[in-house]
Amino acid sequence: MKLVELINRPVVLDKTVIKFLLNVGVVEASARAILRLSPKPKLVIEFDLPSDAYEASNEIRSKPDVKITLAKGQEITALVGDYYLITSDKVSGVLVPEDQPLTVLNVSAAIYRCKFAVINLTNLWGSEDIKFSKDGRNLITQHFKIETFPWLIEITGVNRVMSLDLKMRLEGGSAITHCGSIRRTDGLDFDSAQLVPLLEALHLFLSFVRGSYCGLALISGRKASGKRVWQQWGTYKVEPWKRPLPGWAPLSQSESLSLVFQGFWDRLNDAQWGETVTKVMNWYLRSNESDEAEVGIILTQSALESLTFKTVGKKPKGTTEGAWIASALRKMGIDEKLPPECCELLTLQNRFNWTHGPHALVKLRNNLIHADNRLGHVNSDAHWEAWNFGQWCVEMMLLKLFNYTGEYTNRIIHGREHTPKIQVIPVPWAPPKT
Repeated sequence: MKLVELINRPVVLDKTVIKFLLNVGVVEASARAILRLSPKPKLVIEFDLPSDAYEASNEIRSKPDVKITLAKGQEITALVGDYYLITSDKVSGVLVPEDQPLTVLNVSAAIYRCKFAVINLTNLWGSEDIKFSKDGRNLITQHFKIETFPWLIEITGVNRVMSLDLKMRLEGGSAITHCGSIRRTDGLDFDSAQLVPLLEALHLFLSFVRGSYCGLALISGRKASGKRVWQQWGTYKVEPWKRPLPGWAPLSQSESLSLVFQGFWDRLNDAQWGETVTKVMNWYLRSNESDEAEVGIILTQSALESLTFKTVGKKPKGTTEGAWIASALRKMGIDEKLPPECCELLTLQNRFNWTHGPHALVKLRNNLIHADNRLGHVNSDAHWEAWNFGQWCVEMMLLKLFNYTGEYTNRIIHGREHTPKIQVIPVPWAPPKT
């Protein structure tokens, strides 16, 4: 199969029967559940009604959404799509389920292994990669493990993930880049109710690794025999592939991801931190995906303020937001000073006598949202540097919370043009090497 066919290629999940719950009565239709990857990944249900089902057809077309029952009895709400085709023998249309992903097989089941696919995950290399030969060529496939008791998560890149990456950088779009599995390390079965929060956490974590939302799809739970007993249609939130995004993940050291995930999983399940970590990581991702640094700055400061509140408490009276954020950075062992790469921002700092990086970030954010515009014109490079420094601060604070002491990719060194230069260095609080 050609690479262009792998990118944005829809995946048929199931052929089934659905029932419309309408004012004219219950109407049955043949249907196909399809995961569309373009223009943005989502689950759709294509259906065919008999050509003589005039009343049902007219009622469906007149509504923004309808109630339907799936083959296993689940009742769901689905939006009525724009596509509608009437021929001599059938009436065809498209539905988009409101809730995605959608559990369609055994809401509760004992599972030995969960299998899934990942959409739009970046290249990740490490010591676990699998080498093999094909057609006389020596090839390598990305493979890494994430372990946190009692779970073992294994993720493997598709054979042509590097070529897919290069193709999508040129053309954009979405593709299945990796496949994975989840099981207990002790080999015991587990309930599907345990699986859903783990999948949600894995989705958020892998998105944090990419620096943009990547989706989990083709999700199924299976017995040790391989029999499928649990299934979800659709995908978790995913953003199409675009330019390389700056981030923290050391992409040539995928084994370090397991260490980060352990701390992430602990914080996520901590009653004091779970909600904040989820909120901050989503703000971080939305900011990182923004095409406008000015928009990103606002989201980034919101993330920093949430982390600061949980770290040092409420802002004292008479203390500026910048000083408050800087106090949290210092408590975590993170330098609040602007790095030398922030040339435009350092120029503004000297002009306005700002104290440190958070002070500069807050001043630019206030200048954007308040009408008095005290700083006058600020060029786009200064906004970008403030945003990038703020995102670096969020990354460092999260990695500190996750008790990670390894190496990370320093996004500051890349510059606005995202140069090929990559600097992988220890986190600021890492113990000295002996």
